[in-house]
Amino acid sequence: MKTEKIEYINSRSWHKVIKGRIINIPARISKYYSRKNQYSLLRNALPEFAHGNIISIGYGGEISKVLDGENIKYTSIDITGSPDVLCDVQDMRVFKEESVDTIICMSVLAEVENPIKAVSEFKRILKPNGFIICSTAFILPQYQEQDLYRFTKSGVRYLFRDFKEIQLNERSTYLESALVILLRTVNIGTRNEKIAGIVLLPFYLLLAMLTVIGNVIIRNKTSTTAYFSIWEK
Repeated sequence: MKTEKIEYINSRSWHKVIKGRIINIPARISKYYSRKNQYSLLRNALPEFAHGNIISIGYGGEISKVLDGENIKYTSIDITGSPDVLCDVQDMRVFKEESVDTIICMSVLAEVENPIKAVSEFKRILKPNGFIICSTAFILPQYQEQDLYRFTKSGVRYLFRDFKEIQLNERSTYLESALVILLRTVNIGTRNEKIAGIVLLPFYLLLAMLTVIGNVIIRNKTSTTAYFSIWEK
């Protein structure tokens, strides 16, 4: 009887695992396209633009894994957790003027109350000819309470208007950003929306494949999930 009970529990556990993986398929597709090219663009930029005294805004997560994987020596900054320096990006008085060579700020400014003030702090602490490697959100649904802003390409240029533009690229295509919005509704929506997502899963998979094909045909850069940029002081 004991063996049968264990087998029954294991059977129920496997059903939960399979169900969970099916439910998470839209979330995985959405995550892939919402973060597409973010890490590859960062890796490509590091050899040329990350040198000297480097600070990374935001602690932990995939960005830290990329930097650690590329053997980048840096100082992490955040307002919570256990970074190297605990401080607000809008007030980094802990750093002296013109003391930093490179600032890495990936997917952070959308959560800052005053991003213009944060960028002014970048300018203050960055050395002449220092670099900012940055990623800023554009077409993405709100994912948490502190998610405050979205930046168009013109908005990004205005934000960094006191810097020289080295690179400003779309991280994804028009079709991919539209797909992310649709799938995020299923992922973070109501219970009924999540149930509908399971029912419509074959449709979403087909839509993902059509997006890949459509990217070959439609070269529209008017929309993207985010912009990747590099700026020089």
